[in-house]
Amino acid sequence: MEVDNSFEEIKRILADIARITKQNAKLIGDIGNKFGSFTEEMAFPSMDKVIRKQFGMETVSTRVRTKGR
Repeated sequence: MEVDNSFEEIKRILADIARITKQNAKLIGDIGNKFGSFTEEMAFPSMDKVIRKQFGMETVSTRVRTKGR
């Protein structure tokens, strides 16, 4: 009986650890996305000027998606 209780407790603890690990992974990913967006916003104005001047581009945009052929 005591072994069964210990086994159930271990299963509960492992489930809690898995849940917490999943939550932490999501939070870390969210932080990474925020830093990425922040960096893009800081760098884009300079990149825009360089791309227009050096490469003669008329349209420069972020987050553009296109469908490949």
